[in-house]
Amino acid sequence: MTTETKRDLRADLAFCNKSSVIGVYVHEATKAWPHAIKRALASEAEANRLRTERDQLRAGIAAAMTYPPGIIRAKLRKVLEAIADGA
Repeated sequence: MTTETKRDLRADLAFCNKSSVIGVYVHEATKAWPHAIKRALASEAEANRLRTERDQLRAGIAAAMTYPPGIIRAKLRKVLEAIADGA
Protein backbone atom coordinates (compact mmCIF):
# COMPACT_ATOMS: atom_id res chain seq x y z
CA MET A 1 0.00 0.00 0.00
CA THR A 2 1.20 3.49 -0.74
CA THR A 3 2.05 6.08 1.89
CA GLU A 4 -0.13 8.66 0.14
CA THR A 5 -3.36 9.74 1.79
CA LYS A 6 -6.33 7.84 0.42
CA ARG A 7 -8.91 10.03 -1.28
CA ASP A 8 -12.56 9.93 -0.31
CA LEU A 9 -13.79 8.47 -3.59
CA ARG A 10 -17.45 8.81 -2.69
CA ALA A 11 -16.97 12.56 -2.06
CA ASP A 12 -15.08 12.86 -5.37
CA LEU A 13 -17.93 11.11 -7.16
CA ALA A 14 -20.50 13.44 -5.57
CA PHE A 15 -18.40 16.45 -6.65
CA CYS A 16 -18.17 15.15 -10.21
CA ASN A 17 -21.93 14.69 -10.35
CA LYS A 18 -22.68 18.33 -9.42
CA SER A 19 -24.21 20.22 -12.34
CA SER A 20 -22.69 23.54 -11.22
CA VAL A 21 -19.13 22.51 -12.17
CA ILE A 22 -18.01 24.58 -15.20
CA GLY A 23 -15.14 24.64 -17.68
CA VAL A 24 -14.31 22.39 -20.58
CA TYR A 25 -11.70 20.37 -18.70
CA VAL A 26 -13.91 19.91 -15.68
CA HIS A 27 -16.89 19.15 -17.90
CA GLU A 28 -14.98 16.42 -19.73
CA ALA A 29 -13.51 15.12 -16.49
CA THR A 30 -16.97 14.80 -14.99
CA LYS A 31 -17.87 12.45 -17.83
CA ALA A 32 -14.87 10.17 -17.33
CA TRP A 33 -14.07 10.31 -13.62
CA PRO A 34 -17.35 8.95 -12.25
CA HIS A 35 -16.78 5.76 -14.24
CA ALA A 36 -13.18 5.50 -13.05
CA ILE A 37 -14.18 6.18 -9.46
CA LYS A 38 -16.93 3.55 -9.57
CA ARG A 39 -14.42 1.03 -10.93
CA ALA A 40 -11.94 1.94 -8.18
CA LEU A 41 -14.62 1.48 -5.51
CA ALA A 42 -15.57 -1.90 -6.97
CA SER A 43 -11.90 -2.92 -7.09
CA GLU A 44 -11.41 -1.95 -3.45
CA ALA A 45 -14.48 -3.96 -2.46
CA GLU A 46 -13.20 -6.98 -4.40
CA ALA A 47 -9.75 -6.65 -2.81
CA ASN A 48 -11.36 -6.61 0.64
CA ARG A 49 -13.45 -9.67 -0.25
CA LEU A 50 -10.35 -11.52 -1.43
CA ARG A 51 -8.42 -10.57 1.72
CA THR A 52 -11.25 -11.97 3.84
CA GLU A 53 -11.29 -15.18 1.80
CA ARG A 54 -7.50 -15.49 2.09
CA ASP A 55 -7.69 -15.06 5.87
CA GLN A 56 -10.40 -17.72 6.09
CA LEU A 57 -8.31 -20.12 4.01
CA ARG A 58 -5.25 -19.48 6.18
CA ALA A 59 -7.30 -20.14 9.31
CA GLY A 60 -8.61 -23.38 7.81
CA ILE A 61 -5.13 -24.51 6.87
CA ALA A 62 -3.81 -23.65 10.34
CA ALA A 63 -6.61 -25.71 11.90
CA ALA A 64 -5.97 -28.62 9.53
CA MET A 65 -2.28 -28.61 10.45
CA THR A 66 -3.25 -29.60 14.00
CA TYR A 67 -4.67 -32.92 12.75
CA PRO A 68 -2.53 -36.05 13.09
CA PRO A 69 -0.38 -36.65 9.97
CA GLY A 70 -2.35 -39.74 8.92
CA ILE A 71 -5.60 -37.78 8.74
CA ILE A 72 -3.94 -34.99 6.75
CA ARG A 73 -2.57 -37.52 4.23
CA ALA A 74 -5.97 -39.20 3.88
CA LYS A 75 -7.78 -35.89 3.35
CA LEU A 76 -5.13 -34.70 0.89
CA ARG A 77 -5.41 -37.98 -1.03
CA LYS A 78 -9.20 -37.47 -1.35
CA VAL A 79 -8.70 -33.91 -2.59
CA LEU A 80 -6.10 -34.98 -5.15
CA GLU A 81 -8.28 -37.86 -6.36
CA ALA A 82 -11.23 -35.48 -6.78
CA ILE A 83 -9.04 -33.13 -8.80
CA ALA A 84 -7.77 -36.00 -10.94
CA ASP A 85 -11.36 -37.13 -11.57
CA GLY A 86 -12.24 -33.65 -12.79
CA ALA A 87 -14.42 -32.65 -9.85
